[in-house]
Amino acid sequence: MPCAVCGCCRADCPFKLAEVFAGRKVDLVGLEVRNQSKTFRWAGSYQGAMNEAATDAVELNVLAEEPPKIPRQYKASQFVFLANTAPVLQMQLLDQLDKPKFVAADTMNLWINNNLEDLKRLMKKIDCLVLNEGEARMLASEHNLITAAAKIEQMGPSVVVIKKGESGSIIRQSDGQLFILPAYPATIVKDPTGAGDSFAGGFMDI
Repeated sequence: MPCAVCGCCRADCPFKLAEVFAGRKVDLVGLEVRNQSKTFRWAGSYQGAMNEAATDAVELNVLAEEPPKIPRQYKASQFVFLANTAPVLQMQLLDQLDKPKFVAADTMNLWINNNLEDLKRLMKKIDCLVLNEGEARMLASEHNLITAAAKIEQMGPSVVVIKKGESGSIIRQSDGQLFILPAYPATIVKDPTGAGDSFAGGFMDI
């Protein structure tokens, strides 16, 4: 079965998604184009090691509306990744599914700062949370990442994945096991936007 993409945007998307995914096992049947809405806009900046993005501007636009409808043929999906969006929308999407075997969710500092209670409710419904090291420290109020992962696990998810940029990643499971994975060495990093999404996609495909 192909990977199904469910989301919503407006026709102002700067590129043609169908062409981007042409020839790949990606089904866009769940993509809604809402011409009366505006596409979500986020602007951020990176400094120093470029591991942490600072939100400079955000316009929720279509993300302030109801989530897309999950196509009938994908309601029984067993492996689900809730991409980075408002926790309320992530929960509403999850509620449309039957009984998935494994649910992972992404989040970011924007939602931790502004929608923390919603995020805590989401974490009780998922199996895995994916976030970067700055977000992990913020969410757990703990600088040590090993301790932060354990504290986040106590909030609900049985697996916590912490991305560490050029230092790789840490995975903690509910039985206390830790798996530390190094990153591919790179000498020049210009724009890491989307790197976390690529990482999560690869993680879900394992």
